[in-house]
Amino acid sequence: MKALNTVYLVLYFLLGGLSVITAASKILALRNDFSRSLSILAGGTLLAAGSFLVMYPAVYRWVGETSGIPTLGSLLISLCIFGFGIHSHVLVRLWSRDQGALSTPGPRRLARPATLYPPIGLAVVTLYFMAAFSGPQELRSWRITADSHFLVVCFLATSWVAIAVPLLATASQSRKIHRISRSEQPSISRGLRAVRIGAFLLGSSYALKLPPLTASSFGAHHIDALHLGAPLLSGAGALLMLYGCLAPALDAWMYERRDFRALRPLWKLTVQAGDPRLALAPPGPLTEKLALNVAKWYLPRRVMEISDALHALHPWMRPEPADLVLRSARPTTPAPYLTAACTAATLIDAITRKRQGIPPQRDIPTAPLPSVPPAEERAHLVRVAAALQHHHGRHLER
Repeated sequence: MKALNTVYLVLYFLLGGLSVITAASKILALRNDFSRSLSILAGGTLLAAGSFLVMYPAVYRWVGETSGIPTLGSLLISLCIFGFGIHSHVLVRLWSRDQGALSTPGPRRLARPATLYPPIGLAVVTLYFMAAFSGPQELRSWRITADSHFLVVCFLATSWVAIAVPLLATASQSRKIHRISRSEQPSISRGLRAVRIGAFLLGSSYALKLPPLTASSFGAHHIDALHLGAPLLSGAGALLMLYGCLAPALDAWMYERRDFRALRPLWKLTVQAGDPRLALAPPGPLTEKLALNVAKWYLPRRVMEISDALHALHPWMRPEPADLVLRSARPTTPAPYLTAACTAATLIDAITRKRQGIPPQRDIPTAPLPSVPPAEERAHLVRVAAALQHHHGRHLER
């Protein structure tokens, strides 16, 4: 039992910390994208963080002492988890509408949670206050025996059903989205799968509490093992759901960090060769090394400075290096990588010509570099950096 309590404690702090991080990240993201889906996601994760906060013994006692109702924290915990389940269900229904997974999409279908869950929440609150004045000791200890007050049993059963219903509905709806979704983004697919499995585990953990509760109310305790294992199941479910909420943003952050670091050799080479004055606000050594928060300024600035440096090197560029690459390329080479190889060859040739003191060409009839749409510029420059490192590593060390 002591080892199990240690596991519960570690799981509590892990999930509590992760829920706070997730809620904070979603709230900060609202500054740039105040969409309905992100608002719902931020509200849900904030409720999840609130449930873990109230679970902390000092906070639980403070809530009871401040309100004058010693077990009020139990109600707040249940309502926070219930609210998290509702937010999750509404969110996946919005995703379902976007993916065409709702059989009859429209405001009426989306409004069903708004008509289903308020009466359930009202029943939970009503039963709690009725039970709080009838059997406060059972609410404080959460121990149900054959002598426990009927209202206490009703409150616990109703609150657990209330939590299980939206979570299991979230799992069901997520399965439908995942089955019909044609998204090409692996991070979204992984996040959706994690939400589906996590919601099922978390909802099932509360559903599994009902048989021990019923048995204990009749004096039978031989299936209490289900009640002891439920926190582990709910912990695994909560962990998966929080990961599902974080996965797309985490993958985007990792891609931005990877691209920032991948562009460094190309940035250093082109800016030094083109015009060092183009680097108006170079990142510091710590930012350059860790690249933890570069998306809003340093990464776009790096792409812009590389583009400006390529423009500055334009008078030394010739079409011959790119033509040579095109003639020697394999027919199966993907077009984006071939374009990057042509750009890399043209760039190396231009830098070499400039370093040799060859005068620039003022009148160039055609653009030596292949044209790339602005939306694909960053990905194109990352491929150019990879081509330079692969084929011309010795030039990057100069």
